[in-house]
Amino acid sequence: MKSITLMAAVLVVTSVALATPPETPKTPAAVADILYARSFTLEQGFKYMWSKERPNVTNGMLLVLKVDKALVVPREIATPVLYVGNQPAQRMIVNLIVDYLIHIQVETAP
Repeated sequence: MKSITLMAAVLVVTSVALATPPETPKTPAAVADILYARSFTLEQGFKYMWSKERPNVTNGMLLVLKVDKALVVPREIATPVLYVGNQPAQRMIVNLIVDYLIHIQVETAP
């Protein structure tokens, strides 16, 4: 019984240690490279939830960026946000294996 309790305790400690995200690097930080950029236009728009105004978006730019892994590790606390100009880019996919990030940069009416 003692060995089962000890094994459970080791598993919990190991899980917590492995689940802890790395320390967030200092920001602002630049992206390492733009791997791909392509404009898009949608027939049916969507509400952009990454902005206080919640505009309806019908066009923008799809960006694939090379980034520092430590900036994009999923966290349950405040996390760095990519801005393009003065607007936050919507995070779509994070691939921590090859250090890239896919964002959508929307175009909104002035």
